[in-house]
Amino acid sequence: MAVAAFDDAVVKQPEPGWIGRVLGTTVTSLEVRLLGKGRGFQSTTWHLQLRCDPPEGGPASVILKSETADQDFNEFSRLNNAFGREVGVYTYCTPRLQDDQTSVFATQASGPCWLLLEDLTSCVRAIR
Repeated sequence: MAVAAFDDAVVKQPEPGWIGRVLGTTVTSLEVRLLGKGRGFQSTTWHLQLRCDPPEGGPASVILKSETADQDFNEFSRLNNAFGREVGVYTYCTPRLQDDQTSVFATQASGPCWLLLEDLTSCVRAIR
């Protein structure tokens, strides 16, 4: 299921086919929920509920972060390697933390740039 509100050339669309390929499984369907709309996020961020075949073949949910629909901001972001830096944080900094850390399942550093991250929502609920 693609989200039609964004230009594919600017924002990576959440779709079962490519998400399944990068996770090494088959995603039969997904539910998409846009996060942070109107909150000033510097990316387009989705929470994705996945159904995989076989069910234990992939995570139940992931977070997809893509560039914004604002091409001027994306150009600035690319000049400063924003997505590369964010991947670096997850790769080199968070492993040093003692608490739960999110993992990067996959990333693309060319337009549209995106990160597919582990969903730690259940951890947040557990500590409340």
